[in-house]
Amino acid sequence: EVSESVRPYLGRRYSKTELPRCARLHFQAHQGPVNTVQWCPVPQFSHLLLSASMDKTVKVWDGAGSGRCVQMCCSHTGAVKDACWTPCGTRILSGSFDS
Repeated sequence: EVSESVRPYLGRRYSKTELPRCARLHFQAHQGPVNTVQWCPVPQFSHLLLSASMDKTVKVWDGAGSGRCVQMCCSHTGAVKDACWTPCGTRILSGSFDS
């Protein structure tokens, strides 16, 4: 089952790819550059977007709905270099420049 907010975009065929003329959502909550962004690989959570930043945080966003941060991890003491979803889509693995 795919997220209801993502379902309208599935199955569309585009003859060409273009840059959007305006942003649908604007995420502005990290206090530093963002190193990685990744959609959740599990269909029922496909609306969730993961981001990892130099501000030492990993955040999960409602990327296809409200655009709000729904989860934040602040356990790193150094900038977060990378993060990814586990295949089950319920956990996140992150790596940072912690000492």
